[in-house]
Amino acid sequence: MDKQAIRSEMESRRSSLSRQEAEKFGLAACNNLFSVSEFSSAERIGVYLSFGAELSTKPVIEKLLFLQKKVFVPVKDPSGPDGAMFFSQIFSESIYKKNVFGVDEPIEAQPIDVSSLDAIIVPGIAFDLDGHRLGWGKGFYDRLFSVESVHALRIGYAFSFQVVAELPAEGHDQKMDLLVTDSDVTRF
Repeated sequence: MDKQAIRSEMESRRSSLSRQEAEKFGLAACNNLFSVSEFSSAERIGVYLSFGAELSTKPVIEKLLFLQKKVFVPVKDPSGPDGAMFFSQIFSESIYKKNVFGVDEPIEAQPIDVSSLDAIIVPGIAFDLDGHRLGWGKGFYDRLFSVESVHALRIGYAFSFQVVAELPAEGHDQKMDLLVTDSDVTRF
């Protein structure tokens, strides 16, 4: 199956979940994530703000902020090329606006040095059993993880049905260190 067909199938499956099912799976994935010792001990964590039918990161962000961890989210760089982003810290009182893609971003966004992050939770359309990830094709996370100074733990975060045996991978694709779903944790 080609990348576009996989994207279409996974979007359809994610969109077919009821709100209650999605919330149940989101809480299960959050519990699995916090069971990972490397993640639980991390102090500076990058995490996407979930959008549309993505596995919700809201319970993760709420728990991280409650635990007084430093939380950073990706922000579209308005001065950069398409797909260029940076990470900015958020707080429990942060106010958000929608970017051009309809994704929430903090209004007061200040870029940070991503090499300071201990872990980064990464969204994806699909993940495979070798740690490959299929995103929307903008290459943001592949570019981010190809920078030598970025040593953060790479954590794919998805519904269990988004895991496939094998994805079409290219030389520039960056693998995950872990994949956390609502049903388990896989190390690569």
